Amino acid sequence: MMGWWAEWQARLRKVWAIYGVRPFQIRQVARSIEHISGPLDVTIGPDELAVFCLLRDGELYVHSFMRHYLALGAKHIFLLDNGSTDRTLELARQYSQVTILRSRLPFRTHKMALRHYLIRRFAAPNRWALYVDVDELFDYPYSDVVPLPDFLGYLRRYGYTAVVAYMLDMFSDGPLAQLDSDIEDDLPGKYRFYDLSDVVKMDYYFPRNELPTPEIKAYFGGIRRTLFAPEELRFVLTKHPLFLQDGRLQPLFVDEHFARGAQVADVTAVLYHYKFLADFAERTRRAIREENYHTRSEDYKKYWAKLQQAPDLSLVRPSARELGHVNELAAQNFLYVSPRYSRWAIRRP
Repeated sequence: MMGWWAEWQARLRKVWAIYGVRPFQIRQVARSIEHISGPLDVTIGPDELAVFCLLRDGELYVHSFMRHYLALGAKHIFLLDNGSTDRTLELARQYSQVTILRSRLPFRTHKMALRHYLIRRFAAPNRWALYVDVDELFDYPYSDVVPLPDFLGYLRRYGYTAVVAYMLDMFSDGPLAQLDSDIEDDLPGKYRFYDLSDVVKMDYYFPRNELPTPEIKAYFGGIRRTLFAPEELRFVLTKHPLFLQDGRLQPLFVDEHFARGAQVADVTAVLYHYKFLADFAERTRRAIREENYHTRSEDYKKYWAKLQQAPDLSLVRPSARELGHVNELAAQNFLYVSPRYSRWAIRRP
């Protein structure tokens, strides 16, 4: 009985947070917004992409983030800064295809409202949007031969409104304590290793979405599970970052991993995740101090405990591989690619 009661209370709190608290907080965010730079009205075409990101103190990521998404073919990037004290804003303003806003409301209490404000304000109806963190670089199978507008056109042609993407932790081949990071670093070039050996695949559990095949799964774990919590099923790797604002889909429904009302595509994507930079220990300490992530930054407490035990920690294991191209992730069954998408991508004129 207590288990049932606790579960019911948790569901009630979640419903209240989504439908009661969140709308009020979004209005608070709207009143707090400062326009730093860039256009506020940007026209996005049917097969063009707008990228959205909430960030703070991301100077080590900004150049790689901007260069990656502009090279990918994004039409415009919308950044909402949450009170950076480093060079994040200075660096981001160097790019013309970016709009920068700022809100100093606390991340711990307003993180979802901040994200939702950004999307509701700038994601146009019936247009594609990509919500990512500043340490995440999105890529999709056959991106070397399929330009982004064609990829988005394929999704629209077959009625898909969201793409599942899996976070893949990228790391260097040296100990964390010996890393040296610089704002000019090319993150994809510097952090080239990954490890799929501890990725746990489970049945897709996100409700009210339509899957094209049961072969698309929900992923957990990865190298962070191997190193920081080998006995636990944690570190959710599944997200729905790319979505079409069709009026039915609800992006970032519970948190940044969820979407609701989605027609999920028959091809999955990757979010290269660059958490393990030289500032990993400092970011971990701050997350623990502020307790502003899931369950009061519990994951970060596990990171810190391991760093205390093994200050010379290296992420490279015998199962680690050096990344060559996104398509190898499909060949290793980390990404799902339908036969139809493969035929279409290969036979394109």
